[in-house]
Formats: sequence, C-alpha cells, structure tokens
Amino acid sequence: MISDNYYQDPSGPQPHQQQQPQPQPQTIPQFMSPEVLKMASVMTNAYLPDEIKNLDPKQLEQRIAQSQALIPSYFAVTPNSIIHRIKNLACPFFVKQWSRSVPEGQQFIPINNPNAPELYTPITFCFLFFLLSALISGVQNKFSMDYLYLQIIKFGLIIFVEVAICKTLFKNVGVQGSYPILSLIADFSCLSFYMCVVTLFSWNCALYWISFLYCAFSAMIWTLRTLNSEQCMAGRQSSSTVITYVLLFLALAQIALLFFLAPTIYNIGTKVAAPAPAATPVPVQTELVVE
Repeated sequence: MISDNYYQDPSGPQPHQQQQPQPQPQTIPQFMSPEVLKMASVMTNAYLPDEIKNLDPKQLEQRIAQSQALIPSYFAVTPNSIIHRIKNLACPFFVKQWSRSVPEGQQFIPINNPNAPELYTPITFCFLFFLLSALISGVQNKFSMDYLYLQIIKFGLIIFVEVAICKTLFKNVGVQGSYPILSLIADFSCLSFYMCVVTLFSWNCALYWISFLYCAFSAMIWTLRTLNSEQCMAGRQSSSTVITYVLLFLALAQIALLFFLAPTIYNIGTKVAAPAPAATPVPVQTELVVE
C-alpha cells in the first residue's frame, strides 16, 4: 500500500504494532588493554606476599565476603547502646564494667554488649566536628572548602597513623592479631567526641582549657581501658610491664592529637579587626599677599 508517499509492506508490522527490541549481549567494559593488565599483574605479583599470590580465587572471594559481613556488625546499634557509649566517653572513670564478652552463641555486636566497638557513634561525631569547624571558621571569616578538606584529611591521616603505630607496637610486644583493625578504628575515632566538646566551649579561653584538660584525661582513660580489654590481651606473649608502657604511650598520644586538632578551630570570640578608615586630607588654605 502506498499512502502519502510512504510505502508499507503488507507483510510487515502494522503501524499500531511495535517491534520487540532484540536483547543485546552483555559485555564487561574493558578499562585496560590486555597489555596493561599483564604489566599490572606482573608488577603487583612482585610486591604481594606469597600467601596472597598462592591464594585460590575461591578463597579470596570467601575472605572478601567475610570482610563485608563484618562491617554491618559495627553499625548494629540501638538508642540505648548509643547513650551507653556516650556516657562511657563522657565519664570513663566512673565506668565499672568494661568487659566486651558476650554470652556463648550470641553475636559480638553493640546490641548484645554496648561495650562492643561500633562505628556509628564516632562517625556521627566526626560529621558534627567538621560542621562545627566550618561554622567557627565562617564566623572568623576564614572558611573555605580547602579548609574543610584539610580538616577531613588531617583527621583521617591521624586515625590511619595511629592504627598503624598501634598494630606495629602490638606486634613487637607479642600481642597477636586479636584486635581487628576495624575495632581500632572504632575506638580511636572516638576522639571526635572529645573534639566536639572542646569546640563547643571554644568561645571562651578559660572554658576551652578546662574542657580540653577534662577531655584529654577522659580520652587517656578511654584508650587505656578499651585497649586493655580481654579481647585485645587474650593472646599476649610479653610481660605485663612492657604492654603497660605501650598502652600508656598510646593513651598519652591522645592528648597530643587532641591538642594538634584543637588550635585550628578555637577562639571563636576573637573578632577580626576592621581596617582603619583612611585619613581624610586636610585642605590647606593659602593666602596671597599683594604688595
């Protein structure tokens, strides 16, 4: 049929019918050429440990799955467990029960034991600390995105270095890998709670130093009690004196880190001096003397 200069085959699909789209074969995009992949595998194999080189792909998938299964347990919190954690952080010297053990058959999560390490509370106070830092720097006319990025990077690097030092010291003194890295991150990140407290009182110099001394002492007690738990010290092989010195060093490091982060954001009461007004020129009157 020919209609309006348009030829339609009677055997073809009618105008009211639509052709079904053909399924396209799914292909995985190649982000690297085979040569680059080969070179990358050669370079990585030169630096990877033998236990990872000889690891079966199925075993690698199982380890990745196990690691992914651990992360949700650090966010299994309830309002009661969060309040319990904040009380322990605010007054660690009044806490009598620091045990992190759970009854047999129960999962080691904050719901079953509020003393268990969790990431929800420290991450929340991290965001609050960054928000307060941005607000205070804005009041001081110093806010910029670079300033905020610097605060985030600085805090992240501090936690990373602290965890690395702690794992190295534990390995040297004979404390085996009984303290997971995520647990260390969860415990050391609680420094953000004390930073928020110091920041809230930063509008007054006297209140700032009072809150700083209190938070420094609390952070030191918190670090000593959490790192000295039975979960951490179950497989120790060194004398208790050596481990005590290591724990004391890590606890005193919290004071230094607290001081390192605080000076960049306090003194909110300091006003920026306004520029002095320009001096107005005084007109000079001259008199003509006619002789």
